[in-house]
Amino acid sequence: MKNSRHSDDNMSVRRRRLCEVCNSRFTTLEELLLKPIMVLKKDGRMEPFDKQKLLTSIMLATNKRPVTPAQINMVLSKILYKFESVKEDVIPARVIGEIVKNNLLVLDKVAYIRFVSVYMDFSDADDFCSLVEKIKEGSDK
Repeated sequence: MKNSRHSDDNMSVRRRRLCEVCNSRFTTLEELLLKPIMVLKKDGRMEPFDKQKLLTSIMLATNKRPVTPAQINMVLSKILYKFESVKEDVIPARVIGEIVKNNLLVLDKVAYIRFVSVYMDFSDADDFCSLVEKIKEGSDK
């Protein structure tokens, strides 16, 4: 191994290696394996946590916003790290939604509004207006 460095989020390690047989150089990326987490849905069902589903929802919320892939990955890593620090193997979907909400509010307010509108099942324009007013007042709850 030539060198090794942690990613910015400390969730992966990039290693530069050298083949001792042919002297070729190559890079490996080692990612942290998450403990198995189950998600408790609001209807009582349980399903395995799906990292790709979480990433998709974040990407939809940030679509066409001035948010870089690196920022999206950082938010995803923060969320996954939060899950790793929880001692429970079952996390309610509501808790996951709140964690995503809080991270998106810091990242991009429009992405936050998009996510919350789906998460809270907004039914009309008044719901959006109310949320925007809360953001303007500094109260995101």
